[in-house]
Amino acid sequence: MYKEDITLVSRYGEIFVINVFHISLSYSRFSYLELSIQKRTDDVYRCLINSFETFGGVPEEILFDNMPTVANTHGKHKTPTNAITKLAKDFGFRVRLCATRAPETKGTVEAKNKVIDWIRPYDGEFEDLDDLIENIKAINADMNITINQETGMSPTALFYKEKEYLQSLPSYAIIEHYLRPNRYRVSNEALIRYGNSKYSVDPNLINEEVTVDTLENKLYIYYNGKLVTYHPLNEKPINYRPEHYKSLMKGKVKDTDMDERITQNLRIMDTLLESRKVEISSIEATKSADALITYINQNSCGKWVINNYAHLTAADKLIFIKGMNSVLPHIKNRDAFIKRIKYSMKDNLCKTIDFDCYVNDFMATSDGECVLSGEGYEIIHQKYEDEINQFFKDMEEQYLADKEDENHELDFSLDVEIPLRKELKEDE
Repeated sequence: MYKEDITLVSRYGEIFVINVFHISLSYSRFSYLELSIQKRTDDVYRCLINSFETFGGVPEEILFDNMPTVANTHGKHKTPTNAITKLAKDFGFRVRLCATRAPETKGTVEAKNKVIDWIRPYDGEFEDLDDLIENIKAINADMNITINQETGMSPTALFYKEKEYLQSLPSYAIIEHYLRPNRYRVSNEALIRYGNSKYSVDPNLINEEVTVDTLENKLYIYYNGKLVTYHPLNEKPINYRPEHYKSLMKGKVKDTDMDERITQNLRIMDTLLESRKVEISSIEATKSADALITYINQNSCGKWVINNYAHLTAADKLIFIKGMNSVLPHIKNRDAFIKRIKYSMKDNLCKTIDFDCYVNDFMATSDGECVLSGEGYEIIHQKYEDEINQFFKDMEEQYLADKEDENHELDFSLDVEIPLRKELKEDE
C-alpha cells in the first residue's frame, strides 16, 4: 500500500520526507498513487476512498501489506484491525492480508520498487510540495499508459473492461463520515483558524469545510480528501499565500494594478506582524528548512548566513542542512553558535560544524563563550575522538616548532586540557 519515508530535496534545498500510497487493480494493473504526509488510519481511509472514486467503484477484495493501521500482528495469527474491518463493511470489500514470503505478493514488491524508480528523477528538480504532488500525478498517468510486461497491454486499455466488475460506491453520507472527521469552515476572507492563527486557502472554497493535518512544523489543508494547500506553522495571526490573496482581490483591484497592489499589501501585513517575534529552539530548527532559517535569523549575524544560503545550489543546501542538524540538538548558547556558523559556512558549508563547535569550546577561556551543552560536548568528543587527538597532536607539534629557538619546554597534556572543559560544564 505505502512506499514509506521517501526523502526528496527541492531545488531550493528544502527536505521533504513523504509516503506514496499505491493501489493497483489485479486484472488491468491500473494504479492509483497519492502523496501522503503521514500513514495513520485517517490517511489510509482518505487514500483508499480517493482511489475508489478514481476507479469509479470498489473492488470485491483488497490485498493489504501488513501495515500497523491495517493488520494486528500480535499473537499467533494476523488479523485485520477493527478500523479497516469497519471501512471494509461500509464500502463492501473483503480484507486479505499478505502472507509472509507468499509468491503472489512478489508483484506487489516489484510495483513498489517501480514507483521509487519513477519518483527518484524528480529529486532536486521540483519547486515545492504542490509541484511534487503534480509530479506524482504525472507519474501515475504515465504508469497507466505504459505497456505492462505481464499483460502485454497498457493498464488503461484493460481498465475499461475491469471497471464493469467494480462495486458501486456507498452513499455520500458514508464517504463524508470518513473524509471529514474534523472540519474547519472557510471564512469570507478565505481563511481558516488553526490554533491562534489563520491560514489561507483558495477563495473558491469560501464557506466550504476543509480538514487539516500537521507534520514537521507545517499545516496541510484538505478538501474532499484532496490536499489543496499547505503553510509553515507560525505565530503570525494571518498567513496568506500570494496566489490566494490575488484570487481574493480579483474584481476589487484593476488587473493592471493587481501584482503591485498585492505585493504592497502583503509587505505591509508582514511589516505589521514583524514585531511578533517567533522563537525557535535549536531542536525545533531541525524539523524543516523554514524553521532552521527562522532560528538563524534570531541573531544579527544570521542575515549574512541566510543571504549566502539563498545563493547555494540544491546540493550545497543539503550539505549545509545536514551539517547543521548534526549539531543543533547539542547547542546551549544560540548567539555564540550563530556567530560560528559564518566561519564554518565559508570553510565547508558547515559540513563539520559539530567538530568546529567542539574546538571552539575547548579553546574557550570562559564558559560564556562555549557553544555546546556539557552532554553535547562529550557526544561530539566520542564521535571525533581520533580526529580530535590528531588535531591536538598537530597543535602540540606546531607549538614546539615555534618555541624551539627559545629552547622553551612545553608542558602540554591532552589528558589535562579536556577534563578542564568538563569542569566548566559541571560548574554550570
